Amino acid sequence: MILYKPVSFMRYFIGGVAAMFCAVAIYTSVFGLTDRDRTVMPAGGDDPSAITAIQEKLERLGFYDGEITGIYDTVTSAAVRRYQLYMDLDGTGKADKAFLESLESQPDMLLSEYDVYMLARLIHAEAGKGSWLDMVAVGAEAVRKLGSPAYPDNLAEIIFEPGAYDCVDDGSIRNEPSDKAIRAARDAIRGMLN
Repeated sequence: MILYKPVSFMRYFIGGVAAMFCAVAIYTSVFGLTDRDRTVMPAGGDDPSAITAIQEKLERLGFYDGEITGIYDTVTSAAVRRYQLYMDLDGTGKADKAFLESLESQPDMLLSEYDVYMLARLIHAEAGKGSWLDMVAVGAEAVRKLGSPAYPDNLAEIIFEPGAYDCVDDGSIRNEPSDKAIRAARDAIRGMLN
């Protein structure tokens, strides 16, 4: 028969808990309390006004949803990386020369995920059985109207403008878009940004 020794068990348990607290204390002293507190310097330096400009531009383009701080932290780095991957740049998360040139060349067009979704529904309904180029062309046409004073200034209003698209009239705009239509919507937007 094995006898249970509560004193030995408690000694190991307390030792394990103490080791865990020490590990947490060491981690937080080295890396900070949160990822937000850690700073990742961009390639061009750490000028707060330049970083603020990057954060604001990425926010207007729909890639950054954090607080505008002027600090190149992990939230900013993640937004830079999303932008880089979206624009087919190296997804380093650093504000390198290629990133800065690309960002500077972009107009301040803000399209939300809802806009992408609505554009994908339009593409799916209007050209879902067509070629890839047909799908992207339908999306590009709708996005191109955003900059014109002759059309409403938001994508949903452009899509649902009376008589603009047959799919609105026949109700097929209500169908869920395919993954291909969502990719075509993103490519149409990307084409208009470039």
